[in-house]
Formats: sequence, C-alpha cells, structure tokens
Amino acid sequence: MLTSLRRRQNLALSAIAGLYLGIVIHSLLFEGLFAPLGRDFLAFWSAGYVASTMGYSKVYDLEALGKVQASLTPLPQYKSCTMAYLFLPVFTTLFHLFALLPPEASFFLWTSLNFFLLIRFFRKFILHQEKKGLWPVFLLAFPTFQNFYWGQINVWLVICIGEFIRAYLERKPLKAGVYLAGLLLKPQTLILLLPFFFLKGGIKVLEGFALAALALLALSLLIGGQEGLKGLVLIWLKGAKGMPSITPESMMNWRMLLVHLSTFFSPTIGWAVAGLGMALTVALTFYLWKKLPPDDSEAFVVTFLGTIAATLAFAWHSHFHLGMLLFPCIIWLYNSEIFPQSLFYAWVFIPPATVFFIYLLGALAQIAKITLPMGYGGLILGSCFLAFNLCFLIWSVKMVSTKLNTI
Repeated sequence: MLTSLRRRQNLALSAIAGLYLGIVIHSLLFEGLFAPLGRDFLAFWSAGYVASTMGYSKVYDLEALGKVQASLTPLPQYKSCTMAYLFLPVFTTLFHLFALLPPEASFFLWTSLNFFLLIRFFRKFILHQEKKGLWPVFLLAFPTFQNFYWGQINVWLVICIGEFIRAYLERKPLKAGVYLAGLLLKPQTLILLLPFFFLKGGIKVLEGFALAALALLALSLLIGGQEGLKGLVLIWLKGAKGMPSITPESMMNWRMLLVHLSTFFSPTIGWAVAGLGMALTVALTFYLWKKLPPDDSEAFVVTFLGTIAATLAFAWHSHFHLGMLLFPCIIWLYNSEIFPQSLFYAWVFIPPATVFFIYLLGALAQIAKITLPMGYGGLILGSCFLAFNLCFLIWSVKMVSTKLNTI
C-alpha cells in the first residue's frame, strides 16, 4: 500500500517536473531569456549595472533601468514595461557584483547559487533520514518554480526565517531579531510579524531587529545617500498605487481579488469584499497570538506559520513565489509530525494542476474561438493560493486554541 502511494506520488512529481520543463523550454524557444523567464533578475542585474555606471542613487530611476532592460529584452511588448528595483541600497551591492558578468551568465550563476543555498537549507532543516524524500516535493512546489523561473530572491528570506526560528527556540531572542531583520529584503513580509511581537512582549526580539535594521538603514544611507532612499520610497509608493510590472491581478492576496472584482463588477464591491477579508485576516492573526501559550515551541511555530500565511494574504504585494516563506515552518512542524500531510500535499499538487488547467482552458478557448476574460489565469491561480493561505491560518488558529493550548 505504502509502495503504491509512493509510486503515485512520484508519478505526480514527474508530471509536475514535466510541466515546469515545458514552460521553461517554451519560454526559451519562443520568447527568449528575460521575456519573461528571468525577468525579475533582469531588474536586479540592471540595478547593479546602473549602480556601477551611474551611481547607487540612480537604481530607482525607472528611465535609467528601462534603457538597460530594453536593450536586453527580445520581445517588443516587454521593452516598454520597465521592471522596478525595490530593495534597499545595501542589498544592491550584491547585484553590483553580478552585473560584472554578462546578464545571461549572471542569471545562470544566480540560479545555481540560489539552488545550492536551498539544498543546503534542506540539509540543515530536514533532520530525519526518512523525511529526505521531502526535498523533491519542496523543490517542485509551485512557489519554488516561480522563484527560479523569475530569478527571485526568496531563498535568502527562507534562510532568514529558518535561522530566526532556530535562534528563537534556542532562547536567543537578540540573535533571532537580527535574522528577522533579513526580511527587510521585502519589508511587506514584516507587516503583521512586528506588531504582534510588540503586542506579545517580544522586546528582546524587537531589540535585535532594531539594531540590525538600523545598521542596514545606515549602510543604505551611506551607499545610496538621501537621494537613493528618497527614490526607493517613491518607487514603493508607485508600486502600491499600481505599476504595469507589479501585476496585482496575478497575486495571491486580497488585493488580487479586489482588482478582479472591481473589473467584473464595481470598485465598491471589490473594496467591500477585500476590505472585509483583510480585516478578518488580521482579526484571526490577533486571536492566534492572543491564544499563544508561553514557552511552547510547537505552539510558537504553528503561530508563526499562521502569521506568515496571513501576511501572504494581507500584504499589498504578494506574488506566488513568496509562498516559499512557509517552508521553514512546514518543515519544522513536519519533522515534529504535527503538520497534516493532506494539507501539505494539497498545497504542493493542486497549484500545478491548476496551472495545467489554465493552459488547457486557454488552448480550448483558442480552438473554439472564444475570448476569455482578461487575467482569468491570475484570478484562478491567485484564488487557489489565497484559499490555501487562509487554510493555513485557520488550521493554525485551530491548533493553538485547542490541541496545543491543552498541553
């Protein structure tokens, strides 16, 4: 029975790998590199190039970035769509180094480095020998594919979260706070974590976070100057309002639902549904932290998982690849045999099946000469991931308020 189940799982994983390989081959043959394969990395590389040729304060200048990106983008429709650079100047030093290489070689090196770091993370955190089979499952999860397809930076965030959990559970809150500051790579990931640590009295964690954050900001000011930080804030504000490269219609949060409901019905309906959903998400997260018992490692990791899932649903900028942030908590709870296998495997297998369905639907519509609504794929897949984020949050609330709270 177990062998048969494992065989079916391996077949499903093989099918997922085949789907991803087909997408990559299609992108390379018919679209070329950086259109859209590796397009997020193109934003990073172009920022590094601009930093080296025009100065760090110019990496947030869309005109400067656009000229570099247009020269490297093969398809006309992408030449006019500039990918903004959204990281602090201190992090730009990494991409300054990558920009010393040609963009194609740099993307290959970046992908190889991130793959190596992710494998190293798995070696460190997947402890039990019998659970080593989780490696290919996590590697073939859709957020992982999206991260490597776009050339994203989420592996570094996964490592920061994993080390944060390790330090926190080892009763090293200052060290944990320093690792938490690593999430400043994408500050929207802290939008719920920091307030609830404050409400729960995690002062030492916040002290470590503040020290590391001040150091990163001071270095960013030194590297990019006031003009650079001002440019970063302005580009964040532009992104919040909406830019072509941000694509909120293809996110996994309430904002995605707001965009589609506003398009199909009206902005009033969109804001009503999304606003209520965001309020309920925050309320459930507050309840989760309120119920968190003191000095309970399992309850803390469950709470942290629920908060990350809530963040993915609540944050204004939340693409599919950010789902990798759930990895450390899922692995820890899976090692402890707490996390339900059914929910985990549903989260792994259903999104790729949904992607296949979207491609199939598009092909059938083309054959039948039917025009599908704009952004239908983003709505279907985004709703799928939004539902999973809420499932993780609700499961966490249920666990902390019942089973773990009675220990």
